[in-house]
Order: sequence, then structure tokens, then C-alpha cells
Amino acid sequence: ETGKTLHHALFSLKNPVICPTVSLKKSITEAFSLLTSDLELERIRGCALLQEFISQVCISETTAADVSDEILQATEYVAEHVFEVITLEELAQAAEMSLSRLKQRFQSELGISPREYINLIKIEKAKELLKDKSKTVTDIAFALSFSSSNYFSLVFRQLTGKSPTDFRQENGL
Repeated sequence: ETGKTLHHALFSLKNPVICPTVSLKKSITEAFSLLTSDLELERIRGCALLQEFISQVCISETTAADVSDEILQATEYVAEHVFEVITLEELAQAAEMSLSRLKQRFQSELGISPREYINLIKIEKAKELLKDKSKTVTDIAFALSFSSSNYFSLVFRQLTGKSPTDFRQENGL
């Protein structure tokens, strides 16, 4: 029952960006480490930590209203142009602010840089595109306007912890 509630809450989030605190990141890392343990009690503790993380994410969603209209404009611009090269200058223009102000406000309001946000959204789209087995990793990299498939794979690994090929295999795609 708790799992279903957390699952529903997590997938009902309006803001796809999760910016955990340092202590929360530490808990997530510990949770995944425990989940792979051979000891059942450690796996149970890992599940509990993961549930705590998901609960905190869902609770923190209520603070999403603190995101300004300008930053929302920027995030919408990214979503609408995910298949294009998005420069920070274009993003600043879409948000109707200077580049330095955009960087400062993005970090302040979302907890990540504009470039990190762009890459995050592109990788989320890549996960969807990887479901289509007829598309190669290179096809997807270039469709999302990455400069090379190597750079795409590097960013994908940084954000997911695995290569696009491993992601595809692990998800039975």
C-alpha cells in the first residue's frame, strides 16, 4: 500500500527536477548500496531509505510554487526545443533576463545550472527514445542535438549511472 502511494505521488509530480540536499544524496547512495546487499535486513533498510527519499521529494513538490515565471518560461523553452541545440543565450532571451541573472536564478530556484537542466531534460527524452529499438544510440544522440554520440553517452552515464546501451538492455528494450 505504501509503495503504491509513493509511486503514484512520485509520478504525479509537476516539476521533473529533483534537487536533493547533500544529506539526501548521501541517503540515496546508501539506499542503493544496501539494496544490492546479500543480507535481507540490509535490503529492507535500503527500501526504507528509498521510501524516505521518495516521500521527501513528494513533500518538497509543494515548494515548486517558489519557481518564478521567468524560470518557468525557461523550462518550457527547453521542453519545446529539446531536439535542438539550446544555447544559454537563447534560454536567457526566452526567460527575458540577462545570462548572468538566468544562471543565478536557475541555481537559486531549481538547485542546478541551466546547462545541467537542459541535459537532464534531453536525457529524459533519450530514455523515451531508447524504447524504439529501430533507433541506434547515435541516431538518438544526433536527434537530441548532441555534438557526438560519445558526448551523449558521457552525459547519459553521468545522469543515470549507466550507458545508453546498458539502460536499454536493463530495461528489456
